[in-house]
Amino acid sequence: MKKTIIILALLLGISQSGIGQTVNDLFGKYKHEKQAEYVNLSPFLFAFLKLVTLEDDEDSAIAKHIRSVCVLDMEKCSSSTKERFVKDVKQCHLKGYEELLRATDDGQQVRVLLRQKKDVVRDLVLFITGDDCTMIHIEGKIRKSDLNGLINGPTSKKMKHGS
Repeated sequence: MKKTIIILALLLGISQSGIGQTVNDLFGKYKHEKQAEYVNLSPFLFAFLKLVTLEDDEDSAIAKHIRSVCVLDMEKCSSSTKERFVKDVKQCHLKGYEELLRATDDGQQVRVLLRQKKDVVRDLVLFITGDDCTMIHIEGKIRKSDLNGLINGPTSKKMKHGS
């Protein structure tokens, strides 16, 4: 009887491994892989950038609302590492995040998740899987209207100028 309960508990633990993960869990799992490139732009760096940024354009206005950025690039990692990453991303269910976008282009899959409070984006997570496996996590307090302006801005300007 004890064996059955232990085996059941282990199986339940294994089947639930993708549920309740955090962004930091995924970074922690892969940032030390051979050939992985990990960059963490800390809150301290962004606080410093806010002090020295003099430009008043839309991009710098959004940058002032970013707290930190983490980037994990696994393009040079082994295929087995990339396969594990792809599997983990497919099974990933980050609590409190909603899927904003899922797209496929030339064998690359892109998945964008966000966590928001009212109309303020607190976290934005970008997964790119395929040949280039990349994960980007942006923390801050960015209004959705600012984010939409950034996304639509370059396209709108080009269309207005006839380029």
